[in-house]
Amino acid sequence: MDISVIIPTCSEKAPLEACLRSLAHQSLAPSRYEILVVNNGGPRHSDRFLKPLLAPFSGRARLIETGGNLGFAGGCRAGVEASQGEFLAFHNDDSIADPAWLALAWAEMKASSDVAVAASRIVNVDGPTLQHEGVIQTHPHGLFWQVGWGTPDTVNARKDSRAGDGDIPAGPRIPSRPPATHSRDVDFFSGCVWMTPRAIWEEVGALSTAYHPGYYEDTEYGLRCRQLGYRIRVLLSATCGHHGSATLEYGSGKFWVTFHRSRYLFLARNLTGCTLGETLRSEAAWWRDHHAGHAALPCLAGLLSALPAMPRALLNRRRFRKRLAR
Repeated sequence: MDISVIIPTCSEKAPLEACLRSLAHQSLAPSRYEILVVNNGGPRHSDRFLKPLLAPFSGRARLIETGGNLGFAGGCRAGVEASQGEFLAFHNDDSIADPAWLALAWAEMKASSDVAVAASRIVNVDGPTLQHEGVIQTHPHGLFWQVGWGTPDTVNARKDSRAGDGDIPAGPRIPSRPPATHSRDVDFFSGCVWMTPRAIWEEVGALSTAYHPGYYEDTEYGLRCRQLGYRIRVLLSATCGHHGSATLEYGSGKFWVTFHRSRYLFLARNLTGCTLGETLRSEAAWWRDHHAGHAALPCLAGLLSALPAMPRALLNRRRFRKRLAR
């Protein structure tokens, strides 16, 4: 098996059926890849929602039971353990794949042995707006800029997936554009749609479960890939769609508490290339400029919830420093 596509899921709100349709109708031959749906929602979620939904995809998608919610990273790891592919493609359950996504990402991986991650352009499913074309680090305090965020995706042409296959409806349409270049290097990637070689996954140490239930696992993975001498590429010729925050509603208090907890753990766990003084000054400026009134409460709650995990996070940082020194 060449590619294993892994989709952790736990919410009935996610448009999982559309995600599966887009992956079932890839330009790549079906014999080249497998699809694994990882149930993070427990037995009831499986019986009431996943098994009926997966029935039309019998033979194309396999259900992996975890017994409970392992979080995004834990779900990905469970999928990897059950998979057979030489390359691992990870999808959020609210992402819609470009029909050529798997073929293009696989070709990028095979062309360069130093490419650790291939990601795609991401657009909003509900409108012609970019979410990003890669991610760059903007501040020492661990906040990042998604390149192109919110800008119009001025594309009139649409790529259609293949015709329906048996009882499986044809995949949805995703807006895309023919780029000037096929791909480019970026600092980081978004974890909603990406591919990595299994060998590098094992070398890096997989996605960390320390960030449960989510956020910053992909950031840490990308940082460590680059620290180990690998590159991250965004494919400008592949455009995938993303609904966004189907599990944790973007902008909610729970979202921001979870986000900031993971941000503080990321800073504690990793050698980000910034000094402690730079990080603290940047954090102080962020609080001064952005955390007046009610906005400060989720950030403070995130910091407090991160504190019990800080000793282990700092130990992890020391271990990785020693590993890089070898």
